[in-house]
Amino acid sequence: MNRFFSYYYIVAALVAAAPHYAAAKSSPARVRALVIYACDVDDAYPFPTRALRKSIYKRVSGFYKTMSYGKHRISFKEATDDGGFFVSDHAAGYYKKNYDRQRHVRGFAMFNEEILEKVRARYGDKYFRDVDMIVVVGTDAGRNWYARNVNATGFGMLGVDFTAGGKTFGKRQGKGGITVEIGSDIGTPDPDDDRHLNLTSIYWVFAHEYGHWLGLGHQPQRLRVYSLMSDRAYGNERMPHYGPAPLDIFEIMQLGWLDERDRERVSVINAEPGRRTIALKQVRSKKGRVLLRIDLPDLKDKYYLTYHSQKANDYDAAYAGSGLLLWRKRGYRIELVSPGRGDENSRDHLARGEDEGGLPADFFNSDTGETVTTHSNTKQAQSSNSSFSMNILRETQREIVFEVLFK
Repeated sequence: MNRFFSYYYIVAALVAAAPHYAAAKSSPARVRALVIYACDVDDAYPFPTRALRKSIYKRVSGFYKTMSYGKHRISFKEATDDGGFFVSDHAAGYYKKNYDRQRHVRGFAMFNEEILEKVRARYGDKYFRDVDMIVVVGTDAGRNWYARNVNATGFGMLGVDFTAGGKTFGKRQGKGGITVEIGSDIGTPDPDDDRHLNLTSIYWVFAHEYGHWLGLGHQPQRLRVYSLMSDRAYGNERMPHYGPAPLDIFEIMQLGWLDERDRERVSVINAEPGRRTIALKQVRSKKGRVLLRIDLPDLKDKYYLTYHSQKANDYDAAYAGSGLLLWRKRGYRIELVSPGRGDENSRDHLARGEDEGGLPADFFNSDTGETVTTHSNTKQAQSSNSSFSMNILRETQREIVFEVLFK
């Protein structure tokens, strides 16, 4: 199983502003990406068909259009060498073992530098003028030459500075571009075997590394398919025809696509004794309230978020179930908690299972017949206001109505 690897971890910090609202990054509304196809000189990997390439662009742009509520659009242009790969000057082993210590350039970055100069020579400097970022799509035929000590399927960076078209594409994460492997988990490719295309992996890696370019860091490994940016993310092996898992709700807020201060989109309640009735639209809805924030005044650095998830598109369909997902933020720590299944220490936990890919039991819905109940952690707080329960009143694919009861 491959790990996505990023050289620079950007802390996905949701910086507090009174009263602890997430600081949103202003993401660009439109991005023009230049996709360059390249391979090393001894790689026999077949060049991806036009249909496959168009499918990659459609799925990645569609993913971010959905996650951003239509606020982020990606368009693509290609660079190929007469309809094929740009081919490097060296074999894979050269890049795997070499490291330019003076410039701090690793093997994949040395490869990218060669390829970028070949593209400039082929297309000219002007070809880069309308480009916002660069995506180098390379092959490794399963030989893992991108880096010495990790089986990387992509990097959230180019690894080298490249100046063309009157602009500099920076080498670091979130700057000039990304590196994406095509054909990961393949071994020696067989042109007669459709599996060599490994579509799910391509979509997932591309979308994940693009998230790094937008400024997202890795999320904890334990989130797996509940966050595209999990540090141990993988394609949904039970449903391989689906695309990437969704961005988690904190990532969506971090990119500015959902603002907790927008009362037309987000409901906020405080932990005061009593009962409240809440109605939420399905989380991908472009209009209406889609998120509930529950503030706990006895724990200043802690609050809960819940939203209604339905298997309404290819990305949410990767989830094992549907209903309410309950998240908890404690300082910089992000946790996905289960619907009221406390362990013997009365702490919330997630009932993921299925190799931690998730179970329907992770979602609280009208079919479970249970009530979500959070439990106080006595090491953190003594106040009874740190616990609450939720009871679903009615649920459709478009909306869920539930009660929140504070003791």
